[in-house]
Amino acid sequence: MRRFTRIVALAAVLALPALAQETAEKQGDDFAAWQQAAEKRYAVLGLEEAESKAYFQNQMRKLNFEKAQAQAKEDALYREKKHAVELREREAAMAKVMAPAAATGPACRTCPDKGGCALLLLACAITHLLLAIWVYQDVRRRNVGSGIWIVVTLITGLLGAFVYALVRIGDSRTPAGA
Repeated sequence: MRRFTRIVALAAVLALPALAQETAEKQGDDFAAWQQAAEKRYAVLGLEEAESKAYFQNQMRKLNFEKAQAQAKEDALYREKKHAVELREREAAMAKVMAPAAATGPACRTCPDKGGCALLLLACAITHLLLAIWVYQDVRRRNVGSGIWIVVTLITGLLGAFVYALVRIGDSRTPAGA
């Protein structure tokens, strides 16, 4: 048995370098496989990181867009409120200006002197009436023409009386009383 042990020991000593080399090769293959797996994992992690960055940037764009929309709505609401306030202020100012004008009548809204407008209107009415009376008396005294000249003078005033006077001058008849 001793002999068998010696043979086995000798075989083990002779086989040890081959076994060590085989183990080293096997470990080298394992290391290469591990290194490839690590590189693949690193590449996958890089892709995941890029996807995460892209997702984050997309979410930030969405948030900025929503923020811009909210700001635009807020600005529009502010402008509407400001416009409503300005409109109320204008209406109040117009009511202040129109209150005295409404008291004096609609014809005097643009006239700065409220009493002067009424006086001018009264003077025009009296002038129209006096001219119409003059035309009426002249038509009766001369026994010519018709009542149409009275209406024309009442409506047009001085212009109608002037046209009547031109027609009268062109008339060859003389007044009956003269």
